Amino acid sequence: MCGEKMNKKEMMIEVMKLINEFVNNDIDAPTFEKQYMDLWENIRDNKDIEFDSDIQRILDCIYSDCDAYCSDKSLREKYDWDEKQLLDSTKKHLKELEEKFER
Repeated sequence: MCGEKMNKKEMMIEVMKLINEFVNNDIDAPTFEKQYMDLWENIRDNKDIEFDSDIQRILDCIYSDCDAYCSDKSLREKYDWDEKQLLDSTKKHLKELEEKFER
């Protein structure tokens, strides 16, 4: 669906698919970081899609987590995250997203 304009449902399916690929170890942290940040920017730039505030907060938190992640151990500073921190936080946010959709 790259390059196509997605609707809200398609965008959420794409987000959940990507998050699940990461938490299931189908993709590594650097791949997740890049793909999630690109996807989040598409959501941000698509004025036709507006998630409720709780969903948007979770999506923004995952973006911030990706931003805190540094794949290169030699460049990682005190407040940068490693892969385990990104994975643990993403799992927590996935659970929050799933709870929102169960309602």
